Amino acid sequence: MKSSWPELVGKRGEEAKDIINRENTKVKAEIISEDAIVLAVVVCERVYVRS
Repeated sequence: MKSSWPELVGKRGEEAKDIINRENTKVKAEIISEDAIVLAVVVCERVYVRS
């Protein structure tokens, strides 16, 4: 199961989110703003995509 997407660096956030959700159905990609503060709480099913 895929767990990293280095090829998505530089892609639009919505496009990256769709690809992540399609390639690994066990995670949920969420778009967050570039300046969002992210707490150091690990949730294995969550992937943040900065836009």
